[in-house]
Amino acid sequence: MRIALVAPPWLSVPPGGYGGIEWVVHLLADELVRRGHEVTLYATGDSTTSAELVSFISRAAPARMHDPAIDAEHVGQVYKDIAERASAGAGPDVVHDHSEWLGPAFAHTVPVPVVFTHHNSLTADRRRVYGSFFDDVAHVCLSEHQRASWAALAGAAVVPNAIDLSAYDATGAKSEFLLSLSRIHPDKGQHIAIEVARRTGRDIVLAGKIDPGDGEKYFEDEVAPLLRSKSVQYLGEVTDETKRDLLQRAAATLFPIRWDEPFGLVMTESMAAGTPCIAFARGAAPEVIEDEVTGFLVDDVDGMTKAVSRLGEISPAACRRKVETHFSPALMTKRYLAVYEAAVG
Repeated sequence: MRIALVAPPWLSVPPGGYGGIEWVVHLLADELVRRGHEVTLYATGDSTTSAELVSFISRAAPARMHDPAIDAEHVGQVYKDIAERASAGAGPDVVHDHSEWLGPAFAHTVPVPVVFTHHNSLTADRRRVYGSFFDDVAHVCLSEHQRASWAALAGAAVVPNAIDLSAYDATGAKSEFLLSLSRIHPDKGQHIAIEVARRTGRDIVLAGKIDPGDGEKYFEDEVAPLLRSKSVQYLGEVTDETKRDLLQRAAATLFPIRWDEPFGLVMTESMAAGTPCIAFARGAAPEVIEDEVTGFLVDDVDGMTKAVSRLGEISPAACRRKVETHFSPALMTKRYLAVYEAAVG
């Protein structure tokens, strides 16, 4: 099958640090190529892939993330190129779009089916925009919870994200510190993770880029004052190598989300490293974490604090097995191929 994958234009594929969508696209492209499919990846010019790479944005521009000018230039050029290739008889059999606002809007411009994965929460604005072009794409959700959040998606496929299992070691020794690994934003609840560490008498390491706008204000008002404690360390945005090291050594990863996250890749990364995850039971967390087997699902700060005292009940091997059986690149690719085949019909 000839498959065109469309990545967002903000980060390279794979990303050097922050970037969940880009990792998923990277793993999918390489696995599709390994299976013998002809894959074209539309991504930034500094990307690395075994697929054919086509770029209209020379380098990743993380500082301009969500800039509509870059988004429009990238997505518009991508669909123009796909249409021209199709006219010349060299187009793909299916397009798989991982971008955000503009993918569904451009889908009608190409003479092949377009599969669109919803990587973000389905806000009222997104439902309005996507609803205007709803029948122009085949929709994919990351979790049952995300699909249920919009009645229009009742017939959509559900394909959970995957991670690179070979990059994580679940057999190493654990330290006593707790870990909060995500972008700094009120939705992620870093101040709650710090409070849990304080209550349990443990050190905590925070890592992640500070989101512009709300994230900057949140960091300044609610996180930065807590960094005065010697038991709290903030590392900023870390490299992928440092991220894996932290996940492999941490006693647990705390995930006190204050919104209905559609997936939550860090939970699978933590489990792949044999590290239990303690999360608020919101969004897709109950679909990712097996309560009392690979971590704990809790409702509040008290529940998260109590769960830390039970970490000895969780087997690193069980955490690893959960990811191997539910979130591997091979399984994700198999599921997407079924979606492609149905779309091509």
